[in-house]
Amino acid sequence: MSDGTHIEWTDATWNIVNGCTVLSPGCTNCYAMRLAGTRLRHHPSREGLTQASNAGPVWNGQVRLYEPLLDQPRRWTRPRMIFVCAHGDLGHPGVDDRMLDAVFAAMLSAPQHIYQILTKRPERFTAYFAELPRRQSELACASGMDWFTEIPANWWFGISAEDQKRYDQRWPVLAQLPAQVRWISAEPLLGHIDILAHATQPNWVVAGGESGPGARPMHPDWARSLRDQCAAVGVAFLFKQWGSWAPHEAVANEHGGVDIVPPVSFKSVDRWRRWESFSTSRAARDDESIGEFLAPGALAVPMSKKEAGRLLDGAQHDGMPS
Repeated sequence: MSDGTHIEWTDATWNIVNGCTVLSPGCTNCYAMRLAGTRLRHHPSREGLTQASNAGPVWNGQVRLYEPLLDQPRRWTRPRMIFVCAHGDLGHPGVDDRMLDAVFAAMLSAPQHIYQILTKRPERFTAYFAELPRRQSELACASGMDWFTEIPANWWFGISAEDQKRYDQRWPVLAQLPAQVRWISAEPLLGHIDILAHATQPNWVVAGGESGPGARPMHPDWARSLRDQCAAVGVAFLFKQWGSWAPHEAVANEHGGVDIVPPVSFKSVDRWRRWESFSTSRAARDDESIGEFLAPGALAVPMSKKEAGRLLDGAQHDGMPS
């Protein structure tokens, strides 16, 4: 839980459910998984949720409702945008109806906020809300309040999708959910995504490159394409970050000298020079989707997240649903 966050598209995080299972390539370098197995491994909300592996801590499939935080939204009286479950997936199959009931009751009790919910498993929500009419009386009695008959307008449901394959799997399911705001987080963006390939489009697209240890580069054209698609159909677009790789145009001279735009530290210049010396065999070993620009002279340059920034072709994009 954090009132105040570095995440560009929200105001606070509410880690009411923690734990998950690795599901797709976007999960490989999950920061929440790494934290749960290192710095937070003894915290009662995270203890026992990961197991050791050669690649570091890995989710073991257990999830936990951290009940001490259930009343947190009520204690935040000033309206906020709240990212629900930044360190887990509320749509995980281990999150049973009882847990969802408790989380949604807490959200109903604090309607002053906007709740931003992200999942890689939207089918869990379509199943839950399909059963809602049958459970209305039971939930009203258990919670002591009128239970909703429609998804409140301040509950924004989104999917995380890192490439076209995952978008095509998840978006048609989320599109069936009768929420007023449906959105996607294309972070880490690991491939091109065509949101126009489906009859309906999201209300909001957040896109960004990966950061942290082992970060994979994002092709600049993938981000540009999402920006342009959103502009074409009137969808709000937010570009979150380049991550740990900047566009190649940030380093123009490939012969040892550097021409940096924007200015970066000597440490990043050194990273660039060492990266230039990588053999092309590195690209051959890695995922095909990044091989084309991982080799020397290609389209992405290693840099710190702060130095890479979040300008896309010189402009900052902070679009939000109206």
